[in-house]
Amino acid sequence: MKYFIPSWYQNGTWWSDSAEPFYKKSSVSEFDDTVSLINMYEKNEHAYKIMCLNYSSNFRMFLYRNNLYNASYWSVFDDLQGFKDTTPIPLDYRDFDWPTGTEFVYTPYLITCITDVDKKSTIHFSEEGYLMWIENYINNVKSERYIFDDRGILSSIMYFDEVGEASELSYMTINGDYILKENLKTQTVTVNPIYSYRFNKTDYGDMKELIKEQVSMYLTNYIDEKDRFIVASDERHNRLIASVIPKYQLCFTTFSERNNLSEEIEKDVLNYSTNWVVDTLENEKVLTSYIQQQKMNINVMRITPFDAQILPSISNQLYETQIGFYIDGLSVNDINSILNYLVDYSEKNSNSKIILLSRFSQDSWPSAIFEKIEEINGNMGQRTGNEEVITEVVTEEKKLISYNYLPSEADLIKAIPTLRLLIDLNKEPNLFLQISCISAGIPQINCRKTDYVKDKANGMVINDYESMPVALNYFLNHLINWNYSFSYSIQMVDTYSALNIISQLDAFIEGEMNDAKI
Repeated sequence: MKYFIPSWYQNGTWWSDSAEPFYKKSSVSEFDDTVSLINMYEKNEHAYKIMCLNYSSNFRMFLYRNNLYNASYWSVFDDLQGFKDTTPIPLDYRDFDWPTGTEFVYTPYLITCITDVDKKSTIHFSEEGYLMWIENYINNVKSERYIFDDRGILSSIMYFDEVGEASELSYMTINGDYILKENLKTQTVTVNPIYSYRFNKTDYGDMKELIKEQVSMYLTNYIDEKDRFIVASDERHNRLIASVIPKYQLCFTTFSERNNLSEEIEKDVLNYSTNWVVDTLENEKVLTSYIQQQKMNINVMRITPFDAQILPSISNQLYETQIGFYIDGLSVNDINSILNYLVDYSEKNSNSKIILLSRFSQDSWPSAIFEKIEEINGNMGQRTGNEEVITEVVTEEKKLISYNYLPSEADLIKAIPTLRLLIDLNKEPNLFLQISCISAGIPQINCRKTDYVKDKANGMVINDYESMPVALNYFLNHLINWNYSFSYSIQMVDTYSALNIISQLDAFIEGEMNDAKI
């Protein structure tokens, strides 16, 4: 059995709940290497189980959003609170026993319930529309927050002090009483005496100590020595996991969006396991260099955590040639310089359109970028010589440059097949984009050589921005080159298929191969 231990934590205290109401939706993507690898195991019906170490009231919805709703998992807090295999309960706030005369005030974000002159409650909902929190206020100072999980269960109650700061969190049981109380200021944890028989102690220094105890108990009762653990490397939990799971059973994975190896590497951390999986050339370079310097006996495999699968390209069905330009990670000066070359190309090829791709909303970027874009779009009629295009407001369809906000991987996957070519000139090209382009058969322009792009086959590696026109002309003005790129990419799909990736990962973890790369 393969066990996945993810790093799906919030930025603060890692074991705390990361759930937020829909209006506070984070701009940070939930998708990571663990989500992708688990999806591969799920699709190919390979046995696995997720070990969730943190308190997560929306865990089922998280799995659902990432196509893992059938995933088998063990949660430390579900086990403690007695919520395992609980049937979801539909909740309607109107069914609650509100005081007579309660007035409900509806807003686009929440519902305010006025129960008295100096008392009120606010009702908050999740992104999926489920009841999430009910917060009580006395004289406009928050006093309690009742937290409901995505199964409709009262999961915990947060208490606030006289100035409205969170002071204590009670973790509830399926029976409606508390099992643990966590002091949110000192982080100490106290066990309800009636449940003391389930713990080794009645007081803990912090929640990490208790989590370690519970994981150790689970491992003793349910884990076989043949089982293997694929752990998302995270400095917040690495030491805890290594202290309860034998070294030979562990494999740590690094992910460039989570791990900065040039800053995080410590000898004792690497010694937690002899098997490490990296996702990029840069991470592999840093890790292997350190291992050689320290003369450590550690195996490293570089593997893409994202699998390739055929995405039907529709770019050849569109009248316009859409050029995708991934701007995340680039400076404003770099973006402007590249845009100048793209606009110059578009002036000579009137059917082309530039699509800026970003994981961040428009508000996250300096306004200077969009002022330039508006200026270019406003002058488009003069460039094309089409007088009808010169209007006070240029419609979206007639814009030369468009901004495409793609907050999730699902959004990226939808956008890629419409592109004729993708430009990513980051020092380390976005790995998910590279695999997506292979899936759709779309050529890529990069400034760094990787395993996923062969120069003048399924893309081109350029040394400077001045080479951009040559690369654009090579693929967009010569159909034979674009067709060859398409067929070359499709042949690569099998190499980076889910089945091939997990087969080699399993073999690496089980010690049948060393220094393998895919």
